[in-house]
Amino acid sequence: SEPSEVETRQWGFAIQLGAGISHRQVSVPMMAGVARMTSVPFPGIQGEVLGYVRPDTGSRLMVSLVSRYTTSVGLQAQDILVDGTTRTSDMRAHHLTLGLRTDIPLAPGDAPTMLRLEAGWGFRMPDAEIRVSIPNYALHGIYARVGLFFAVGDTPLSIGIIPEIGHMMNMSAELSQMGQVGDGFHVGAEAHVRLQIIPEVALILMYRESHAFLSSGYETDMNDVERYGI
Repeated sequence: SEPSEVETRQWGFAIQLGAGISHRQVSVPMMAGVARMTSVPFPGIQGEVLGYVRPDTGSRLMVSLVSRYTTSVGLQAQDILVDGTTRTSDMRAHHLTLGLRTDIPLAPGDAPTMLRLEAGWGFRMPDAEIRVSIPNYALHGIYARVGLFFAVGDTPLSIGIIPEIGHMMNMSAELSQMGQVGDGFHVGAEAHVRLQIIPEVALILMYRESHAFLSSGYETDMNDVERYGI
């Protein structure tokens, strides 16, 4: 889990492992029209590793280096061709983030409201086992998150909301050629519900949705949408 709000170690690490349901949707403008790919809900797994340090053992301020990786399991996507015909393809979807995070207590006490600031670099990488109308590609770019976490009364339950915004660049030469895709931005948010079971272990339910918009040489932009609950 993430570090407990009640632990007093000055530095350490935390591991987070989870599974859930995901959904992916992509549209890319092409010379012949807009190619689209959409998935049915599919299983996803996620792992996060975090190393943190506090100013002293009594402080609730925490600075962390964090890496999070999410990938699909058994993803089957419906490839919608520009002529309207469809076919189903086996695919993989990956999302990796590397960031610096700071958790800041906004009040004294055992369970204060926490402000979370995070910035880093993120990657989105869907790929198909066979060639589809949308080429395999990778998007990457800087992101920033500002979140608030609230304790629910005197219970071990807390809730959080984390909006996110970032800049995205296309790393794929084939996508640049076929869709004339350039740079863009993404916006999204995560909602968290956390139950602290014991100081060393917590259960977290998370829902994430993020939309990326990248410019193209055609009339419409490329749109990449990811949704998952973990």
